Amino acid sequence: MKDGKSKNAWIFLKPLTWDLWLTSLCFFVFIGFAVWVLEHRINEEFRGPPSHQIGTSFWFSFSTMVFAQREKVVSNLARFVVIVWVFVVLILTQSYTASLTSLLTVQQLQPTFSNLSDLIKNKEYIGYINGSFVDECHEFLTNGSANGGIAAAIDETPNMKLFLAKYCSKYTMIGPIFKTDGFGFVFPKGSPLVPDVSRAILNVTEGDAMKEIENKWFAGDATCSDTKPTISDSNSLGLDSFWGLFLIAGVSSSLSLIIFAASFCYRHWHMFMTTGASAWKRIKVMLRIFDQKDLSSHTFRKTGSQDGKYMYNAGSIATSSRLHQTITARAHQAHQVLSRLAIQTTQIHTHLSSEKKEYYRLLLVKHIQKCEEVMKELKNTIN
Repeated sequence: MKDGKSKNAWIFLKPLTWDLWLTSLCFFVFIGFAVWVLEHRINEEFRGPPSHQIGTSFWFSFSTMVFAQREKVVSNLARFVVIVWVFVVLILTQSYTASLTSLLTVQQLQPTFSNLSDLIKNKEYIGYINGSFVDECHEFLTNGSANGGIAAAIDETPNMKLFLAKYCSKYTMIGPIFKTDGFGFVFPKGSPLVPDVSRAILNVTEGDAMKEIENKWFAGDATCSDTKPTISDSNSLGLDSFWGLFLIAGVSSSLSLIIFAASFCYRHWHMFMTTGASAWKRIKVMLRIFDQKDLSSHTFRKTGSQDGKYMYNAGSIATSSRLHQTITARAHQAHQVLSRLAIQTTQIHTHLSSEKKEYYRLLLVKHIQKCEEVMKELKNTIN
């Protein structure tokens, strides 16, 4: 036998089944969406126009295939998602590489010689059956001409089929098939039996009788008993081999999204529970807040870290306690003014519709929240 290599322009798709390809594509999109949700409020690299955000999310997700992602992940939940997904991608890429390599180098059994003339030219030994042919023929073919064996064997087709049924993984049968004149029946001249015997022979050879006889005596041996598991028996990797990895990635990503959503709703629950507004308007307000920067995040603070200590620009803040008290008092006063303004706006604008009044009130509440965040950040900076 000689080796043959697969030549197919689309062979790079064969290592994975179509359902595994489709599942991997869906998870790449889902992981990109999850990272965007967890990062876009606190990471400048995931902000910008909608097209830029979508492109960045897909780029980050698909670049994990070659571990070329360059965007920095700052959220702990996003880091957890990325770590799990990178592990899944590592297993997938390594398995794909191994499967593709085996496909490109798999051995396909092909005869070394195509006819008897080639065997004779190379002075190879050719055997024929004599005695217990199955075991002895296998032994001679295994040894080969150089070791006292044979390079090929000639026998009747039924015997060869029976031999291949036992050793189909090691040998193959090639043509041409040499036909003989067959067996004949001799009758005296003018015998009345000749027409009847001739018709009976034609009925057997040209009808289904020969096929039935072959199936009866050789069908039980059609299954190869020498089949060994090889790489080419199962070329493609299926979803059933990796569904556990996708389950881990899906659960970890979904859990991170649930934790983020619960934390976000808890921080802004007072906006959602505002009375007098419809549920749809409350949801739109929450979505607007979700699309904004989280100024309370450490990534947007005007501080730098060096040797474990914060370095502040000179003139940006003062360290005196008097200035601390003054700024705190004024921030608190601003908060009170905005609160009174919200109440007065609701009371004065009686000529406005209820929807307009609620819109202005929610807008003022939003400004009050920003004022509180700035005051908190200012206190932390001074302290």
